[in-house]
Amino acid sequence: MPRSRPASNPLSYHKHTGQYYVTREGKRVYLGAEREKAMEKYHRMALGLADLPQPTRSVLLTAKELANRFVAAQQANWRNPEQTLHNYRNWLGRFLKDHPALRVSEFTVEMFAAWKISLRKRGYSCESINNYLGAVRAIYRFAEDTELIERAPRFRRVKNEAYNAVRSKDKSLYTSKDIKALLENADHQLRLMILFGLNCGFGPKDLQ
Repeated sequence: MPRSRPASNPLSYHKHTGQYYVTREGKRVYLGAEREKAMEKYHRMALGLADLPQPTRSVLLTAKELANRFVAAQQANWRNPEQTLHNYRNWLGRFLKDHPALRVSEFTVEMFAAWKISLRKRGYSCESINNYLGAVRAIYRFAEDTELIERAPRFRRVKNEAYNAVRSKDKSLYTSKDIKALLENADHQLRLMILFGLNCGFGPKDLQ
């Protein structure tokens, strides 16, 4: 169920735009940066004394245009702009090649899920798939935060690839013979670590 606000405090605040807003029919209606004036506009609308502002929405925005705007705006926030730019060009480039001439408003959660499946079928690694998914989530969050779109699809419904589930079949287990050989040839400290791992169920991070 959608959350409702108390009648005494009907306004919400959007920090990225610095404006107060109310939600009507699932859409945000922005009322300005000053709370008192925003409240006045809200009451005038409720009484029918003012028209409901029409929310702006760029339905013609393409995915390529969004990717370019995201990169241009976000470079100032990257610690290593050159490397991060290279990475995003690769990640978003894969997305744009797979969805030529796509408009931002046309891409759905179902399409996002189908794209993930197609990446898996083409043999991409878990790390690559998750990078591609994360890059698309990032540009859509940017689009919502900067009001290029009204609301981003809930792409978090499509989970990242699970590394363990995919790779567990490839993991080989040490035999008792292997462990005996390791203990016989290890120095004192390494021998202690091996015994900790065996007897306490410690993994590499625990031992570190």
